[in-house]
Amino acid sequence: MTNIDYEILGKKVLEKYPYIAKELIETPTLNNLELLPEILQTIQEEKGTPISKKQHTDFRMIVTAVIVKLYDPEIFSGYKRNLRHGLRQSLSNQMNCSPTQISHLLKSVRDYLSIYSDFAQEVIYLYEKIRKEYAEEERK
Repeated sequence: MTNIDYEILGKKVLEKYPYIAKELIETPTLNNLELLPEILQTIQEEKGTPISKKQHTDFRMIVTAVIVKLYDPEIFSGYKRNLRHGLRQSLSNQMNCSPTQISHLLKSVRDYLSIYSDFAQEVIYLYEKIRKEYAEEERK
């Protein structure tokens, strides 16, 4: 069997079939990590302040899912393992936890998105709301 250089293959697909490459690659909605505190505040206003430990964990999972979908959606495709540079640290700073906790949360979020439709719908709802609000703001 021939070894395939997937990086070269990817570049050729992008060059010869840009419409297919665009379909295969989800581009981030946002790039400016300085918007994270505002986004977190928007989610908190929408969801309310978590009271119990379970609510706090659920809140963190939703925040993680929404923010990763906004900043690095390819993570959920299954082809990419690591978050974009700086996102994990910024997210951990905003949520007052360690970067390792963010990594563990992200593993759970991937499972929840595929298993629990209510969770996925809530993430999509918040993602769309924030995308509309902040995508325009980031273009300014």
